[in-house]
Amino acid sequence: MWELINGKLVQKKVSSRVKFRTNISELVLLEVDRLSLKYEIPKNHIIEMALKTLILNDVIITNTMVKPKDRIQYKTTYDKELLEQVRDYAKKNKIHVNQLIEYSMGLIIQE
Repeated sequence: MWELINGKLVQKKVSSRVKFRTNISELVLLEVDRLSLKYEIPKNHIIEMALKTLILNDVIITNTMVKPKDRIQYKTTYDKELLEQVRDYAKKNKIHVNQLIEYSMGLIIQE
């Protein structure tokens, strides 16, 4: 898309990224940091890869996960379509999105 700003045509940036804030285990985030440094990939992309793996494999999750006591607020951006899929998947499995993120990270950390 283009916009006319001060008599000049300027291309409007259309982003498929959306901001999302949640509380995630600090230990999980430390592991994300480690993987981010090791593979030189942004942290949110590592989380996205874990979530995609979880959704593609259609892992069935029971809501018996122990809730970590070390959760801290984490804000970042995610792919808009992926975030919608994650929300639907969480709703289907009757689990919170932050628990889904923690669970998915557990799958790729073990590999």
